[in-house]
Amino acid sequence: MPASERDPVLARLIDPIIEVCETGAKCPDTGISLIDIWRYFRHTWAHEYRAIPGRQMMVLVRNAARPRRPIIGIAMLASPVMRLTKRDQWIGWLREAMADNLASGVLDPAAFGPAMLQRLDQSIASVRWDDLATTSEITDPTEAVVLRLEQEAAGAAFKREALLRAHFEAHRREDGQVPPFRGAVQAAGDETDWRAASEDLLFVRKRAESLAQLLFAKQVLRASGLHQDPHRSLQQLLAGKMGQRAIDITLAEFRKAGLSSEVADISICGAVHPYNELLGGKLVALLLTSAEIRDAYAARYGNQVSVIASQMAGRAITKPARLKILTTTSLYGVGSSQYNRLVLREAEYADLGQDVRWAAIGRSLTGGFGTLHLSAETAQALRSIALARHDSRRVNNRFGEGTSPRLRQIREGLDALGLKSDAILHHATPRIFYGCELSPGARASLLGLSHVAPSAPSAATIATAWRRRWLSARCQRTETLDRLTDLGPNSVRASLHADFDGQFLLPGLV
Repeated sequence: MPASERDPVLARLIDPIIEVCETGAKCPDTGISLIDIWRYFRHTWAHEYRAIPGRQMMVLVRNAARPRRPIIGIAMLASPVMRLTKRDQWIGWLREAMADNLASGVLDPAAFGPAMLQRLDQSIASVRWDDLATTSEITDPTEAVVLRLEQEAAGAAFKREALLRAHFEAHRREDGQVPPFRGAVQAAGDETDWRAASEDLLFVRKRAESLAQLLFAKQVLRASGLHQDPHRSLQQLLAGKMGQRAIDITLAEFRKAGLSSEVADISICGAVHPYNELLGGKLVALLLTSAEIRDAYAARYGNQVSVIASQMAGRAITKPARLKILTTTSLYGVGSSQYNRLVLREAEYADLGQDVRWAAIGRSLTGGFGTLHLSAETAQALRSIALARHDSRRVNNRFGEGTSPRLRQIREGLDALGLKSDAILHHATPRIFYGCELSPGARASLLGLSHVAPSAPSAATIATAWRRRWLSARCQRTETLDRLTDLGPNSVRASLHADFDGQFLLPGLV
């Protein structure tokens, strides 16, 4: 058919809609739990399915043009990794990137200098300090108060270590396992006494450490005259060790603020049979930038009390969940056809209102660290070794202890055996990192600079552009049409090692 006639016909065949998997929600077509539907298709992925800590929003993309709205693809937004060098360079959260942006004119010192001071004041205000410092010490910090806070943190850490050992002796079971130590105060939503929770030894240490760093940075930035002559001051700060440390602390605060509510990682994204042959993976990646996804993310997390932030502040803290950046990584180091050249330009599709662009933001040639290559049995054995080595359970899977409990537990066990944990946890798999600014200027806003987010394109608008840009040409390929005849429910079952009736068999018996 001519292109002008083909588009409306394709729209009657493939009409993508977004369905967010809420807890307890069931599919109106089948009565099956939406989360169970998502998990079913997730098991067709190349790597093992494991639950991950932190935020996770599961998304189904369905075809409303077909009976019972079959699944086109699945996705999941997850909490971002706290430290990711390529991403942090791209956004500008590392000192070297900041220096380059200042030199190239991307950053205006007159605007960025005050933003740094404001960020420090906001971070200090988010930490309870009345039991650790006086008002004058917070307003006009000195080296003496920084040193005292560091000593307070060390004392709290020593006391907590003694508590963990006592808990280990009192609760060790016959099999050698020890239940996690949760502390005296449990988070319970609106009923939690956050002031009392902030006095848990873990958070006394964290509050003292955080204040020591923040007050050090505030003292150095103020002494440099940043509020008076930002351009000269930033050059001086970049040239000295104390100034560099103060900049690193401030940039880390920008990073923490952004990662807590404005950046999400795409941990799962792709299409299932037969829509994978129609470049449905590109559709799913594009739909994650839609207004529907942003609104769903804000509705789920915008009014949620942050456990860690509330224990740090000694009062209930909620953060606006305004998505500005999406990031992801390729499974392998050879690039991802799903994200390569994944651009929809407003000039070509006026209804978008803005460009929608995924781009490669960096490459890791040496791989990274992880535990995907270690079995559950190995991980459990290493946990037991760590318990015996330290006579305490240091990793208790509680908010505030640190990221990736599984990784930290395994590292402790490997270190206890005298093995180099980095050598074993380093998976040596190169990766390519991709990023998407959900609106122009999003990266600048994550550095405290002004940003007005325009309205996001709707899922329907993105779907229309996808049909015109990719589907229209794809469906004319003979090899694609031939391939589609072999793909569907049966091919999905085959990838799960199930027979026609859905009964799962051991791989060796298939």
